[in-house]
Parts: sequence; C-alpha cells; structure tokens
Amino acid sequence: MLMGMAEAGEHELKRILNGLLEKTAENFRNDTIVLKSFVTDTLGSTMEQLHSQLRTDFSYKFRAHEQFLINFFSTIQSYLSGTVSGLPHLVSSFFDELLWRITQILLNTNSTDTYTKCVIDSLKSKQPFLRIPSIISNMTMEAFPPIRAAINSMAFARETLLAASITIHPSHECLAEYQRLRFCSLCAGVINANLCESTCVRLAEKCTPEQLALGTQWKKFIAALQEIMNLVDKFPKVHRPLQMHLTDAIMNLKSVYTLHEQEILSNCSSSSSHGENVTSARSDESSRGGGGLWPFGGHRRARRQSPPAFYRPSVAYQQPSGPLRPHAFGARPLPTVALGEQGIASLQAWARDVKHRVGSSLSVLFCILMHVHV
Repeated sequence: MLMGMAEAGEHELKRILNGLLEKTAENFRNDTIVLKSFVTDTLGSTMEQLHSQLRTDFSYKFRAHEQFLINFFSTIQSYLSGTVSGLPHLVSSFFDELLWRITQILLNTNSTDTYTKCVIDSLKSKQPFLRIPSIISNMTMEAFPPIRAAINSMAFARETLLAASITIHPSHECLAEYQRLRFCSLCAGVINANLCESTCVRLAEKCTPEQLALGTQWKKFIAALQEIMNLVDKFPKVHRPLQMHLTDAIMNLKSVYTLHEQEILSNCSSSSSHGENVTSARSDESSRGGGGLWPFGGHRRARRQSPPAFYRPSVAYQQPSGPLRPHAFGARPLPTVALGEQGIASLQAWARDVKHRVGSSLSVLFCILMHVHV
C-alpha cells in the first residue's frame, strides 16, 4: 500500500509540476507577444508620420529614397528583438545616410559622384543637424535597452521553463513532503483537508528549484526582470518626440543648404566633374536588399498615403505558432494608440501586472494546483 501511495504521489506531483512550468512558460510567451505588438505599433506609427511628412515636403523625389527610411525602422525593430546590437552606431549611420539622401533630393539627382560627395562634405562641416543626432542617441539609449531586455528576458524565461518541464525529477525531500501533505490527512480520516498557505509555500520552495536547475539564480533573474519592468514606460515617453526631432533635423538641413547653396555649389563645381562615378539610387536600393516592403501596420488612411507596394503584412515580428493553452494567462493587446497618454498608462498598468505575476508565479501557482489535487 505504501509503495502504491508513493507511486501515485510521484505521478501526481510530476503532473502538477509539469502543469506549473508549462502554464508559467505560456504566461511569459503571451507577455512577450503583447510587448512586441506594442513596440511594432509604436515604431509603425512614428514611421508613417515621418514618411507622410517627407512625402509632403519632397513629393515624388522622395520615392527613390523611402526604402532607406523603412530599413532604419526595421533595424530598430531588430535591435529591440535582440537580433542586432550597437544602437549608437545605428543612429549615427542613419544620420550619415540621411545627409546623403536629402542632399541628393535637394540636388535633384540620384548620383553619388564626386560633385555630390563634395556638396555633402561641405554641408557636413556646417553641422546641418545641429545636436539632434546626439539627442536622439541619448534618448534611444535611455528608452530602448529596457524594452530589449524585457522582450528577450521573457523569451529566455519561457524557453527555460519549457526545457525544465520536459524531464521532471522531484527530489526525495520534495516527494516526502508532498506525500505527507497528500496522504496523512486521509490516513487520519480527514477527507477534505485544507492546506495552509505557509505549507504550500514551503513545499513549493522544496519542489520548484530542482525543476529549474537554477536554484537561487531563478529568484535573482525574476528580481532583475521586475526592475526592468519599472523602466519599460520610458520607451513611449522618449519615443514620442522622436518624429519631431527627425523632422527638425531634416528642416534644419534644408535651411543650411538654402543659406549656403551658392557658395557650396560654386566651390564644388570648380573642383569636381559632374560625370564621374554616377550610380543610380534605385540600383543602390537593390544592392541593399530593398524591395519596397512596408514592415508595419497602420491605419487605413495612413496606408493610402504610402506606395501600393508597401501594403504587405508585417514580417519583422512573427508570433509563436500553435494554440494557446486554455489555462494560461491570455495575451491581452495594449491599445493601438501606443504613444498617447492612455497608451502609456495602459503600458504601465500592464507592467505592474507582469511584475506581480512573475514575482509570485511559482509558489502561488503551485499552491493553486495543489488545492485542485489535494
């Protein structure tokens, strides 16, 4: 009889632990989806606004250069998902190429010859973007790393929990404690015994760390993740003025060009030939792998302002495939207007909910499942 009780207890405990780990992993999966969706919506909104502004300012001349703008926001999205690094370099490279692109538009040329390079070098020496590149670099370094860390930490937590759920080997101490709670009341003739909360927590502390093969490191990881969740609202707060700063940078470049146009063009005309090393900007786009792919969603009105070739679904972020387990926390999307006050408040509320849930997930969920089975 004792052997049968031991076998039954071990089977039940493994099922409880497996359900605990899979449920917690699914919660992390859904939280990752929610945060990625928020990032995609935010970046897409900013890019559509900037794209519309540039199309208004430069009309058809901007069409040959719009893939450059899409590539930049796609790269930022890749940085936030953890596939590329070097954020300051991404920002500085963007402004270097922005200077090239806008200068080509102002010169009404697609060439990259010596003459164009001379004009660009002359403009660059006059700091056409003022301090805006350094401002944006500082803004992004403050706002983007916490979002990147949160997304990748939750993805790591999910994979760790799923790996732990594959092979479960409860320790002897864990099994003994579970069997005592599971069967001692029955042996004493108490059919419906109520478990004390402290008893559940004690059992959870004995049984769950072994499944993670991490021990105290898991608690440290969760504590660090909770700290990161305190910082995720920096992303919309800092990201909101990004489009304004980018627009100001372009407008200032136009002003500098207009102010010094005669001087720069005269100097470059005397030292350069107009026909050297001419290449097409459209060919340059092909070499960069561009294809007119619009990687973000957006409102229908905003999409009508975009080239038809851009009306394709997002491919930058693919949500994990497979059905959601019905017992897991649902992926509740954040509001579409991510940069408004309501969107920021919703993000903050979501972050508080995640902090509370991950902080008590293992012990509390373990006790919930224990009450179901015991």
